[in-house]
Amino acid sequence: MTSWKGWLRLAGVSVLVTLAGCTQPVARTSRQQVVQSTAPASEVTQPITAKDNPFPALQQVPVAKTVYSTDEIRQFVTAARAAESIEDPLQRCLAYPDPPHSHWSHEAVVAYCRYRLRPMISTAEINALIRSGQTAELDNRLAAALHAQLTQPEAQGLLDEIYLQDFRYDSAKERPLLDAWKRASPKSAFAYAASGYAYEEMAQDARGEDYSENTAPAKLQSMSSLLALAEDDLQQALTLEPRLTPAYVAWIDGANIGRTRDFVENIGERARAAAPADYAIYSDLMFARQPMWGGSPQAMEQLASQAQAHAVKNPLLKLLLTEAPFYEVSDCHCDPRIQLANYHEIFGQLPTTAIMWSAGDLASDNGHPEMVVVYLSETLRFLPYNPLAIRARANRSYSLTYLGYPQWALAEADKVVAADPQFDAGFRARGLAYEALQDYPHAIEALRRAIALDPGSSWQLIELGNLYGYKTREWDKAWEISSQVTRKFPDEANGWVLRAMIQMDEPRAGLKDTYDQFNARFGNDPNHQTALSEMRESLKQQAGPGGLNSTKLNLRPH
Repeated sequence: MTSWKGWLRLAGVSVLVTLAGCTQPVARTSRQQVVQSTAPASEVTQPITAKDNPFPALQQVPVAKTVYSTDEIRQFVTAARAAESIEDPLQRCLAYPDPPHSHWSHEAVVAYCRYRLRPMISTAEINALIRSGQTAELDNRLAAALHAQLTQPEAQGLLDEIYLQDFRYDSAKERPLLDAWKRASPKSAFAYAASGYAYEEMAQDARGEDYSENTAPAKLQSMSSLLALAEDDLQQALTLEPRLTPAYVAWIDGANIGRTRDFVENIGERARAAAPADYAIYSDLMFARQPMWGGSPQAMEQLASQAQAHAVKNPLLKLLLTEAPFYEVSDCHCDPRIQLANYHEIFGQLPTTAIMWSAGDLASDNGHPEMVVVYLSETLRFLPYNPLAIRARANRSYSLTYLGYPQWALAEADKVVAADPQFDAGFRARGLAYEALQDYPHAIEALRRAIALDPGSSWQLIELGNLYGYKTREWDKAWEISSQVTRKFPDEANGWVLRAMIQMDEPRAGLKDTYDQFNARFGNDPNHQTALSEMRESLKQQAGPGGLNSTKLNLRPH
Protein backbone atom coordinates (compact mmCIF):
# COMPACT_ATOMS: atom_id res chain seq x y z
CA MET A 1 0.00 0.00 0.00
CA THR A 2 1.31 3.42 -0.94
CA SER A 3 1.73 5.66 2.07
CA TRP A 4 -0.99 8.27 2.49
CA LYS A 5 1.87 10.62 3.29
CA GLY A 6 3.35 9.75 -0.09
CA TRP A 7 0.23 10.82 -1.98
CA LEU A 8 -1.06 13.42 0.45
CA ARG A 9 0.25 16.37 -1.50
CA LEU A 10 0.99 16.93 -5.14
CA ALA A 11 4.65 17.57 -4.30
CA GLY A 12 6.93 15.15 -6.07
CA VAL A 13 9.25 14.16 -3.21
CA SER A 14 7.14 11.49 -1.59
CA VAL A 15 5.67 10.25 -4.84
CA LEU A 16 9.05 8.75 -5.51
CA VAL A 17 8.54 6.32 -2.65
CA THR A 18 6.78 4.22 -5.29
CA LEU A 19 9.01 5.16 -8.20
CA ALA A 20 12.42 4.75 -6.66
CA GLY A 21 13.17 1.52 -8.50
CA CYS A 22 11.72 2.54 -11.84
CA THR A 23 14.93 3.39 -13.63
CA GLN A 24 15.15 0.57 -16.12
CA PRO A 25 15.13 1.69 -19.76
CA VAL A 26 12.02 1.28 -21.83
CA ALA A 27 11.65 -1.71 -24.11
CA ARG A 28 13.49 -1.45 -27.39
CA THR A 29 12.73 -2.28 -30.97
CA SER A 30 15.64 -3.27 -33.15
CA ARG A 31 19.11 -2.38 -32.00
CA GLN A 32 19.55 -0.08 -34.97
CA GLN A 33 16.91 2.27 -33.61
CA VAL A 34 18.98 2.59 -30.43
CA VAL A 35 22.26 3.55 -32.02
CA GLN A 36 21.05 5.81 -34.84
CA SER A 37 21.10 9.41 -33.61
CA THR A 38 18.73 10.32 -36.45
CA ALA A 39 16.17 7.66 -35.61
CA PRO A 40 12.51 8.75 -35.74
CA ALA A 41 10.16 8.66 -32.77
CA SER A 42 9.92 5.06 -31.60
CA GLU A 43 6.83 2.93 -32.09
CA VAL A 44 7.79 0.52 -29.34
CA THR A 45 5.01 -1.36 -27.63
CA GLN A 46 4.79 -4.60 -25.71
CA PRO A 47 2.05 -7.23 -25.77
CA ILE A 48 0.05 -6.96 -22.58
CA THR A 49 -2.61 -9.25 -21.20
CA ALA A 50 -5.87 -7.35 -20.76
CA LYS A 51 -7.50 -7.41 -17.35
CA ASP A 52 -11.01 -6.64 -16.19
CA ASN A 53 -11.61 -2.93 -15.77
CA PRO A 54 -13.63 -1.98 -12.67
CA PHE A 55 -14.04 1.59 -13.94
CA PRO A 56 -16.25 1.25 -17.05
CA ALA A 57 -16.27 5.03 -17.47
CA LEU A 58 -12.62 4.91 -18.50
CA GLN A 59 -11.77 5.17 -22.16
CA GLN A 60 -11.42 1.58 -23.35
CA VAL A 61 -9.36 2.19 -26.49
CA PRO A 62 -5.69 1.19 -25.96
CA VAL A 63 -3.08 3.86 -26.54
CA ALA A 64 -1.72 3.97 -30.05
CA LYS A 65 1.84 2.88 -30.72
CA THR A 66 2.77 6.56 -30.66
CA VAL A 67 0.52 9.27 -29.29
CA TYR A 68 2.87 12.00 -30.50
CA SER A 69 4.17 12.19 -34.05
CA THR A 70 7.84 12.49 -34.95
CA ASP A 71 7.36 16.16 -35.80
CA GLU A 72 5.52 16.84 -32.54
CA ILE A 73 8.30 15.23 -30.53
CA ARG A 74 10.95 17.11 -32.48
CA GLN A 75 9.19 20.43 -31.86
CA PHE A 76 8.64 19.65 -28.19
CA VAL A 77 12.24 18.54 -27.59
CA THR A 78 13.60 21.61 -29.38
CA ALA A 79 11.45 23.98 -27.32
CA ALA A 80 12.06 22.13 -24.04
CA ARG A 81 15.82 22.11 -24.50
CA ALA A 82 15.79 25.83 -25.32
CA ALA A 83 13.75 26.54 -22.19
CA GLU A 84 16.06 24.47 -20.02
CA SER A 85 18.96 26.67 -21.05
CA ILE A 86 17.35 29.59 -19.17
CA GLU A 87 19.08 30.05 -15.82
CA ASP A 88 16.26 31.66 -13.84
CA PRO A 89 14.00 28.79 -12.68
CA LEU A 90 10.73 30.74 -12.86
CA GLN A 91 11.42 32.14 -16.33
CA ARG A 92 12.54 28.68 -17.44
CA CYS A 93 9.25 27.19 -16.27
CA LEU A 94 7.21 29.92 -17.94
CA ALA A 95 9.09 29.49 -21.25
CA TYR A 96 8.61 25.72 -21.31
CA PRO A 97 6.34 24.17 -23.96
CA ASP A 98 3.10 22.50 -22.91
CA PRO A 99 2.54 18.93 -24.17
CA PRO A 100 1.33 18.46 -27.74
CA HIS A 101 -2.48 18.23 -27.97
CA SER A 102 -2.93 19.82 -24.54
CA HIS A 103 -5.05 22.83 -23.62
CA TRP A 104 -3.46 23.95 -20.39
CA SER A 105 -4.77 27.10 -18.74
CA HIS A 106 -2.07 29.75 -19.06
CA GLU A 107 -3.12 31.27 -15.74
CA ALA A 108 -2.85 27.88 -14.02
CA VAL A 109 0.58 27.22 -15.53
CA VAL A 110 1.88 30.60 -14.36
CA ALA A 111 0.45 30.01 -10.88
CA TYR A 112 1.93 26.51 -10.70
CA CYS A 113 5.36 27.71 -11.83
CA ARG A 114 5.31 30.31 -9.07
CA TYR A 115 3.96 27.83 -6.55
CA ARG A 116 6.76 25.40 -7.20
CA LEU A 117 9.74 27.64 -7.82
CA ARG A 118 9.51 30.78 -5.69
CA PRO A 119 12.07 31.25 -2.90
CA MET A 120 10.93 30.73 0.69
CA ILE A 121 12.39 30.54 4.15
CA SER A 122 14.23 27.26 4.65
CA THR A 123 14.24 24.76 7.49
CA ALA A 124 17.85 25.70 8.26
CA GLU A 125 16.92 29.38 8.55
CA ILE A 126 13.96 28.62 10.81
CA ASN A 127 16.04 26.40 13.08
CA ALA A 128 18.80 29.00 13.26
CA LEU A 129 16.33 31.72 14.30
CA ILE A 130 14.89 29.54 17.06
CA ARG A 131 18.30 28.48 18.35
CA SER A 132 19.52 32.06 18.46
CA GLY A 133 16.43 33.25 20.34
CA GLN A 134 15.11 35.30 17.41
CA THR A 135 11.60 33.85 17.50
CA ALA A 136 10.04 37.31 17.14
CA GLU A 137 11.87 37.70 13.81
CA LEU A 138 10.64 34.27 12.75
CA ASP A 139 7.06 35.21 13.63
CA ASN A 140 7.40 38.43 11.64
CA ARG A 141 8.66 36.61 8.56
CA LEU A 142 5.85 34.05 8.70
CA ALA A 143 3.30 36.80 9.27
CA ALA A 144 4.61 38.52 6.14
CA ALA A 145 4.24 35.26 4.21
CA LEU A 146 0.64 34.91 5.42
CA HIS A 147 -0.13 38.52 4.45
CA ALA A 148 1.36 37.94 1.00
CA GLN A 149 -0.63 34.72 0.57
CA LEU A 150 -3.85 36.58 1.43
CA THR A 151 -3.24 39.71 -0.63
CA GLN A 152 -0.90 38.98 -3.54
CA PRO A 153 -2.06 36.74 -6.41
CA GLU A 154 1.51 35.67 -7.16
CA ALA A 155 1.94 34.45 -3.56
CA GLN A 156 -0.96 31.97 -3.51
CA GLY A 157 -0.13 29.10 -1.15
CA LEU A 158 3.18 30.59 0.02
CA LEU A 159 2.69 29.92 3.74
CA ASP A 160 1.16 26.50 3.03
CA GLU A 161 4.30 25.48 1.18
CA ILE A 162 6.57 26.84 3.89
CA TYR A 163 4.85 24.64 6.46
CA LEU A 164 4.84 21.62 4.18
CA GLN A 165 8.55 22.01 3.46
CA ASP A 166 9.73 22.95 6.93
CA PHE A 167 7.50 21.16 9.47
CA ARG A 168 6.26 17.94 7.88
CA TYR A 169 9.54 16.06 7.53
CA ASP A 170 11.91 15.01 10.34
CA SER A 171 9.19 16.09 12.75
CA ALA A 172 10.38 13.99 15.71
CA LYS A 173 13.92 15.36 15.36
CA GLU A 174 12.61 18.93 15.27
CA ARG A 175 10.36 18.45 18.31
CA PRO A 176 12.71 20.10 20.89
CA LEU A 177 13.11 23.19 18.71
CA LEU A 178 9.36 23.56 18.22
CA ASP A 179 8.77 23.27 21.96
CA ALA A 180 11.44 25.92 22.53
CA TRP A 181 9.69 28.19 20.03
CA LYS A 182 6.37 27.84 21.87
CA ARG A 183 8.03 28.64 25.19
CA ALA A 184 9.76 31.69 23.76
CA SER A 185 6.62 32.93 21.93
CA PRO A 186 3.60 31.74 23.94
CA LYS A 187 1.24 33.97 21.91
CA SER A 188 2.55 32.90 18.50
CA ALA A 189 -0.09 31.29 16.31
CA PHE A 190 2.71 30.28 13.95
CA ALA A 191 4.54 28.36 16.68
CA TYR A 192 1.41 26.45 17.71
CA ALA A 193 0.60 25.67 14.07
CA ALA A 194 4.12 24.37 13.46
CA SER A 195 3.97 22.25 16.61
CA GLY A 196 0.59 20.80 15.66
CA TYR A 197 1.77 20.20 12.10
CA ALA A 198 4.73 18.21 13.43
CA TYR A 199 2.62 16.26 15.95
CA GLU A 200 0.29 15.23 13.14
CA GLU A 201 3.23 13.94 11.12
CA MET A 202 4.56 12.08 14.16
CA ALA A 203 1.12 10.48 14.55
CA GLN A 204 1.24 9.19 10.98
CA ASP A 205 4.75 7.85 11.54
CA ALA A 206 3.62 6.11 14.73
CA ARG A 207 0.66 4.53 12.98
CA GLY A 208 2.60 3.16 10.04
CA GLU A 209 1.42 2.70 6.48
CA ASP A 210 -0.72 -0.42 6.64
CA TYR A 211 -4.51 -0.66 6.82
CA SER A 212 -6.08 -0.24 10.25
CA GLU A 213 -7.02 -3.91 10.55
CA ASN A 214 -3.36 -4.82 10.01
CA THR A 215 -1.99 -2.25 12.47
CA ALA A 216 -1.07 -3.18 16.04
CA PRO A 217 -3.31 -1.64 18.76
CA ALA A 218 -0.26 -0.09 20.42
CA LYS A 219 0.52 1.81 17.23
CA LEU A 220 -3.04 3.06 16.96
CA GLN A 221 -2.95 4.18 20.60
CA SER A 222 0.30 6.06 20.02
CA MET A 223 -1.23 7.70 16.96
CA SER A 224 -4.29 8.79 18.94
CA SER A 225 -2.19 10.31 21.72
CA LEU A 226 -0.12 12.32 19.25
CA LEU A 227 -3.20 13.42 17.32
CA ALA A 228 -4.69 14.75 20.54
CA LEU A 229 -1.59 16.87 21.08
CA ALA A 230 -1.78 18.01 17.48
CA GLU A 231 -5.41 19.07 17.78
CA ASP A 232 -4.73 21.04 20.95
CA ASP A 233 -1.96 23.02 19.29
CA LEU A 234 -3.83 23.52 16.02
CA GLN A 235 -6.96 24.79 17.75
CA GLN A 236 -4.83 27.17 19.79
CA ALA A 237 -3.20 28.42 16.59
CA LEU A 238 -6.57 29.06 14.95
CA THR A 239 -7.85 30.83 18.05
CA LEU A 240 -4.92 33.21 17.79
CA GLU A 241 -5.08 33.55 13.98
CA PRO A 242 -8.24 32.16 12.26
CA ARG A 243 -6.75 32.72 8.78
CA LEU A 244 -3.78 30.41 9.40
CA THR A 245 -4.41 27.89 6.60
CA PRO A 246 -1.56 25.44 7.43
CA ALA A 247 -3.30 24.70 10.73
CA TYR A 248 -6.43 23.63 8.85
CA VAL A 249 -4.33 21.52 6.48
CA ALA A 250 -2.70 19.61 9.33
CA TRP A 251 -6.03 19.23 11.12
CA ILE A 252 -7.64 17.69 8.03
CA ASP A 253 -4.68 15.33 7.60
CA GLY A 254 -4.85 14.16 11.19
CA ALA A 255 -8.62 13.81 11.24
CA ASN A 256 -8.44 11.70 8.10
CA ILE A 257 -6.52 8.95 9.92
CA GLY A 258 -7.97 9.31 13.42
CA ARG A 259 -11.51 10.63 13.16
CA THR A 260 -14.81 9.90 11.40
CA ARG A 261 -15.66 10.98 7.86
CA ASP A 262 -18.20 13.47 9.20
CA PHE A 263 -15.52 15.04 11.40
CA VAL A 264 -13.16 15.40 8.44
CA GLU A 265 -15.86 17.06 6.35
CA ASN A 266 -16.75 19.36 9.23
CA ILE A 267 -13.17 20.56 9.54
CA GLY A 268 -13.09 20.94 5.77
CA GLU A 269 -16.16 23.16 5.82
CA ARG A 270 -14.60 25.35 8.50
CA ALA A 271 -11.38 25.56 6.53
CA ARG A 272 -13.10 26.53 3.28
CA ALA A 273 -15.18 29.14 5.06
CA ALA A 274 -12.00 30.69 6.44
CA ALA A 275 -10.04 30.44 3.17
CA PRO A 276 -12.41 29.70 0.26
CA ALA A 277 -9.69 29.79 -2.43
CA ASP A 278 -6.84 28.01 -0.64
CA TYR A 279 -5.36 25.27 -2.80
CA ALA A 280 -3.70 23.25 -0.01
CA ILE A 281 -7.01 22.92 1.87
CA TYR A 282 -8.82 21.69 -1.24
CA SER A 283 -5.93 19.36 -2.11
CA ASP A 284 -6.00 17.66 1.28
CA LEU A 285 -9.79 17.38 1.25
CA MET A 286 -9.52 15.84 -2.21
CA PHE A 287 -7.16 13.23 -0.83
CA ALA A 288 -9.53 12.53 2.07
CA ARG A 289 -12.36 11.91 -0.41
CA GLN A 290 -10.52 9.15 -2.24
CA PRO A 291 -12.27 5.75 -2.13
CA MET A 292 -9.43 4.31 -0.06
CA TRP A 293 -10.60 6.62 2.76
CA GLY A 294 -14.31 5.95 2.31
CA GLY A 295 -14.94 8.55 -0.37
CA SER A 296 -15.68 8.12 -4.06
CA PRO A 297 -14.67 9.49 -7.47
CA GLN A 298 -18.02 11.29 -7.53
CA ALA A 299 -17.25 13.03 -4.23
CA MET A 300 -13.83 14.03 -5.60
CA GLU A 301 -15.39 15.41 -8.77
CA GLN A 302 -17.93 17.36 -6.73
CA LEU A 303 -15.18 18.99 -4.68
CA ALA A 304 -13.20 19.87 -7.80
CA SER A 305 -16.30 21.42 -9.34
CA GLN A 306 -16.98 23.48 -6.22
CA ALA A 307 -13.39 24.71 -6.22
CA GLN A 308 -13.75 26.16 -9.72
CA ALA A 309 -15.98 28.90 -8.36
CA HIS A 310 -12.80 30.35 -6.83
CA ALA A 311 -10.38 29.54 -9.67
CA VAL A 312 -10.42 33.11 -10.95
CA LYS A 313 -8.89 34.20 -7.66
CA ASN A 314 -6.58 31.18 -7.40
CA PRO A 315 -5.87 29.41 -10.74
CA LEU A 316 -4.11 26.58 -8.85
CA LEU A 317 -7.59 25.20 -8.18
CA LYS A 318 -7.79 24.18 -11.84
CA LEU A 319 -5.31 21.38 -11.06
CA LEU A 320 -8.01 19.66 -8.98
CA LEU A 321 -9.96 18.81 -12.15
CA THR A 322 -7.52 16.00 -12.95
CA GLU A 323 -7.53 14.36 -9.50
CA ALA A 324 -10.61 12.12 -9.77
CA PRO A 325 -9.78 10.93 -13.32
CA PHE A 326 -6.24 10.18 -12.20
CA TYR A 327 -7.42 8.19 -9.19
CA GLU A 328 -9.70 6.09 -11.39
CA VAL A 329 -6.96 5.42 -13.93
CA SER A 330 -4.23 4.65 -11.41
CA ASP A 331 -6.49 2.29 -9.43
CA CYS A 332 -8.31 0.59 -12.31
CA HIS A 333 -6.15 -2.60 -12.34
CA CYS A 334 -6.63 -2.58 -16.10
CA ASP A 335 -4.48 -3.04 -19.18
CA PRO A 336 -1.62 -0.52 -18.99
CA ARG A 337 -2.34 0.48 -22.57
CA ILE A 338 -5.82 1.51 -21.44
CA GLN A 339 -4.27 3.42 -18.55
CA LEU A 340 -1.90 5.25 -20.87
CA ALA A 341 -4.74 6.21 -23.22
CA ASN A 342 -6.56 7.75 -20.27
CA TYR A 343 -3.43 9.47 -19.00
CA HIS A 344 -3.13 11.03 -22.43
CA GLU A 345 -6.65 12.39 -22.02
CA ILE A 346 -5.89 13.66 -18.51
CA PHE A 347 -2.92 15.59 -19.87
CA GLY A 348 -5.32 17.71 -21.87
CA GLN A 349 -5.56 19.80 -18.69
CA LEU A 350 -2.74 20.79 -16.35
CA PRO A 351 -2.18 17.92 -13.87
CA THR A 352 -0.11 17.87 -10.70
CA THR A 353 3.49 16.75 -10.70
CA ALA A 354 2.43 13.54 -8.96
CA ILE A 355 0.31 12.68 -12.00
CA MET A 356 3.07 13.68 -14.41
CA TRP A 357 5.53 11.44 -12.62
CA SER A 358 3.18 8.45 -12.48
CA ALA A 359 2.28 8.77 -16.15
CA GLY A 360 5.92 9.00 -17.18
CA ASP A 361 6.77 5.96 -15.10
CA LEU A 362 3.99 3.85 -16.61
CA ALA A 363 4.97 4.95 -20.11
CA SER A 364 8.54 3.88 -19.40
CA ASP A 365 7.46 0.46 -18.17
CA ASN A 366 5.36 -0.09 -21.29
CA GLY A 367 7.64 1.04 -24.06
CA HIS A 368 6.47 4.56 -24.93
CA PRO A 369 9.58 6.74 -24.89
CA GLU A 370 7.77 9.60 -26.60
CA MET A 371 5.32 9.80 -23.68
CA VAL A 372 8.18 9.44 -21.18
CA VAL A 373 10.01 12.42 -22.65
CA VAL A 374 6.92 14.63 -22.61
CA TYR A 375 5.61 13.63 -19.18
CA LEU A 376 8.92 13.59 -17.33
CA SER A 377 10.06 16.80 -19.02
CA GLU A 378 6.94 18.47 -17.66
CA THR A 379 7.69 16.98 -14.23
CA LEU A 380 11.19 18.46 -14.31
CA ARG A 381 9.75 21.75 -15.53
CA PHE A 382 8.00 22.22 -12.19
CA LEU A 383 10.32 20.21 -9.93
CA PRO A 384 13.86 20.73 -11.23
CA TYR A 385 15.46 20.85 -7.79
CA ASN A 386 13.64 18.04 -6.06
CA PRO A 387 16.35 15.91 -4.39
CA LEU A 388 14.94 12.80 -6.02
CA ALA A 389 14.27 14.35 -9.43
CA ILE A 390 17.48 12.75 -10.68
CA ARG A 391 15.49 9.53 -11.06
CA ALA A 392 13.09 11.20 -13.46
CA ARG A 393 16.04 12.79 -15.25
CA ALA A 394 17.73 9.40 -15.68
CA ASN A 395 14.59 7.83 -17.08
CA ARG A 396 14.11 10.73 -19.46
CA SER A 397 17.72 10.32 -20.60
CA TYR A 398 17.06 6.70 -21.62
CA SER A 399 14.05 7.73 -23.66
CA LEU A 400 15.84 10.63 -25.32
CA THR A 401 18.42 8.14 -26.57
CA TYR A 402 15.75 5.82 -27.92
CA LEU A 403 14.06 8.71 -29.72
CA GLY A 404 17.28 9.78 -31.41
CA TYR A 405 18.59 12.57 -29.16
CA PRO A 406 21.71 11.03 -27.63
CA GLN A 407 23.61 14.31 -27.18
CA TRP A 408 20.95 15.73 -24.89
CA ALA A 409 20.55 12.32 -23.28
CA LEU A 410 24.26 12.28 -22.45
CA ALA A 411 24.11 15.78 -20.98
CA GLU A 412 21.19 14.69 -18.79
CA ALA A 413 22.98 11.51 -17.72
CA ASP A 414 26.01 13.57 -16.76
CA LYS A 415 23.78 15.72 -14.52
CA VAL A 416 22.48 12.59 -12.81
CA VAL A 417 26.00 11.28 -12.22
CA ALA A 418 27.15 14.65 -10.88
CA ALA A 419 24.17 14.82 -8.51
CA ASP A 420 24.65 11.28 -7.18
CA PRO A 421 27.79 9.35 -8.21
CA GLN A 422 26.46 6.28 -6.39
CA PHE A 423 23.25 6.09 -8.42
CA ASP A 424 23.69 3.35 -10.98
CA ALA A 425 20.90 4.62 -13.26
CA GLY A 426 22.99 7.66 -14.17
CA PHE A 427 25.74 5.41 -15.48
CA ARG A 428 23.23 3.20 -17.30
CA ALA A 429 21.83 6.26 -19.05
CA ARG A 430 25.33 7.51 -19.79
CA GLY A 431 26.36 4.15 -21.25
CA LEU A 432 23.31 3.98 -23.51
CA ALA A 433 23.87 7.53 -24.78
CA TYR A 434 27.55 6.86 -25.49
CA GLU A 435 26.58 3.70 -27.34
CA ALA A 436 24.18 5.66 -29.54
CA LEU A 437 26.98 8.12 -30.23
CA GLN A 438 29.21 5.16 -31.17
CA ASP A 439 31.69 6.06 -28.45
CA TYR A 440 32.09 2.47 -27.33
CA PRO A 441 35.05 2.85 -24.93
CA HIS A 442 33.15 5.41 -22.85
CA ALA A 443 29.96 3.34 -23.11
CA ILE A 444 31.81 0.30 -21.76
CA GLU A 445 33.34 2.34 -18.96
CA ALA A 446 29.91 3.68 -17.91
CA LEU A 447 28.26 0.26 -18.01
CA ARG A 448 31.06 -1.29 -15.95
CA ARG A 449 30.50 1.42 -13.35
CA ALA A 450 26.77 0.67 -13.33
CA ILE A 451 27.49 -3.04 -12.83
CA ALA A 452 29.76 -2.27 -9.89
CA LEU A 453 27.11 -0.09 -8.27
CA ASP A 454 24.25 -2.56 -8.80
CA PRO A 455 25.50 -6.11 -9.44
CA GLY A 456 21.99 -7.43 -8.84
CA SER A 457 20.60 -5.91 -12.04
CA SER A 458 20.83 -7.78 -15.33
CA TRP A 459 20.27 -4.89 -17.74
CA GLN A 460 23.70 -3.26 -17.66
CA LEU A 461 25.43 -6.63 -17.76
CA ILE A 462 23.52 -7.68 -20.89
CA GLU A 463 24.07 -4.28 -22.49
CA LEU A 464 27.81 -4.61 -21.93
CA GLY A 465 27.72 -8.05 -23.51
CA ASN A 466 25.80 -6.62 -26.44
CA LEU A 467 28.50 -4.02 -26.95
CA TYR A 468 31.28 -6.58 -26.90
CA GLY A 469 29.38 -8.89 -29.21
CA TYR A 470 27.62 -6.57 -31.63
CA LYS A 471 30.00 -3.61 -31.76
CA THR A 472 33.59 -4.28 -30.72
CA ARG A 473 33.47 -7.99 -31.65
CA GLU A 474 35.42 -8.97 -28.57
CA TRP A 475 34.00 -12.46 -28.55
CA ASP A 476 35.70 -13.80 -25.43
CA LYS A 477 34.46 -10.87 -23.33
CA ALA A 478 30.97 -11.17 -24.76
CA TRP A 479 30.99 -14.93 -24.07
CA GLU A 480 32.14 -14.42 -20.50
CA ILE A 481 29.29 -12.00 -19.88
CA SER A 482 26.70 -14.27 -21.51
CA SER A 483 27.87 -17.03 -19.18
CA GLN A 484 27.51 -14.74 -16.18
CA VAL A 485 24.02 -13.68 -17.22
CA THR A 486 22.68 -17.15 -17.92
CA ARG A 487 24.13 -18.41 -14.66
CA LYS A 488 23.07 -15.48 -12.50
CA PHE A 489 19.82 -14.56 -14.29
CA PRO A 490 18.63 -17.79 -15.95
CA ASP A 491 15.12 -16.42 -16.50
CA GLU A 492 16.38 -13.38 -18.40
CA ALA A 493 15.69 -14.18 -22.06
CA ASN A 494 18.13 -11.61 -23.47
CA GLY A 495 21.05 -13.39 -21.79
CA TRP A 496 20.30 -16.56 -23.74
CA VAL A 497 19.78 -14.56 -26.94
CA LEU A 498 23.22 -12.98 -26.48
CA ARG A 499 24.72 -16.41 -25.96
CA ALA A 500 23.05 -17.75 -29.12
CA MET A 501 24.18 -14.74 -31.15
CA ILE A 502 27.81 -15.39 -30.22
CA GLN A 503 27.48 -19.09 -31.07
CA MET A 504 26.01 -18.22 -34.45
CA ASP A 505 28.23 -15.27 -35.38
CA GLU A 506 31.69 -16.17 -34.08
CA PRO A 507 30.78 -19.10 -34.46
CA ARG A 508 31.09 -21.12 -31.24
CA ALA A 509 29.94 -24.59 -30.26
CA GLY A 510 26.93 -25.34 -28.07
CA LEU A 511 24.02 -23.70 -29.92
CA LYS A 512 21.88 -26.83 -29.53
CA ASP A 513 22.19 -26.67 -25.75
CA THR A 514 21.37 -22.94 -25.76
CA TYR A 515 18.34 -23.61 -27.94
CA ASP A 516 17.12 -26.36 -25.62
CA GLN A 517 17.51 -24.14 -22.56
CA PHE A 518 15.78 -21.23 -24.27
CA ASN A 519 12.95 -23.39 -25.55
CA ALA A 520 12.39 -24.95 -22.14
CA ARG A 521 12.17 -21.57 -20.46
CA PHE A 522 10.50 -19.40 -23.10
CA GLY A 523 9.06 -21.77 -25.68
CA ASN A 524 5.47 -20.90 -24.78
CA ASP A 525 6.04 -17.15 -24.73
CA PRO A 526 4.79 -15.50 -27.96
CA ASN A 527 7.35 -12.71 -27.49
CA HIS A 528 10.27 -15.10 -28.10
CA GLN A 529 9.10 -17.11 -31.09
CA THR A 530 11.25 -15.13 -33.55
CA ALA A 531 14.43 -15.91 -31.61
CA LEU A 532 13.47 -19.59 -31.34
CA SER A 533 12.78 -19.77 -35.06
CA GLU A 534 16.14 -18.21 -35.93
CA MET A 535 18.01 -20.58 -33.63
CA ARG A 536 16.27 -23.57 -35.24
CA GLU A 537 17.10 -22.32 -38.72
CA SER A 538 20.73 -21.78 -37.76
CA LEU A 539 20.96 -25.28 -36.31
CA LYS A 540 19.66 -26.68 -39.60
CA GLN A 541 22.27 -24.80 -41.60
CA GLN A 542 25.28 -25.16 -39.32
CA ALA A 543 26.66 -27.85 -41.53
CA GLY A 544 26.53 -25.56 -44.58
CA PRO A 545 29.34 -23.22 -45.60
CA GLY A 546 29.48 -20.07 -43.53
CA GLY A 547 26.42 -20.70 -41.42
CA LEU A 548 23.96 -17.85 -40.85
CA ASN A 549 24.58 -14.23 -39.99
CA SER A 550 22.37 -13.58 -37.00
CA THR A 551 22.64 -9.81 -37.26
CA LYS A 552 20.88 -9.96 -40.62
CA LEU A 553 18.18 -12.08 -39.02
CA ASN A 554 17.67 -9.52 -36.23
CA LEU A 555 18.22 -12.09 -33.51
CA ARG A 556 19.37 -9.38 -31.13
CA PRO A 557 17.17 -8.63 -28.11
CA HIS A 558 13.85 -6.94 -28.88
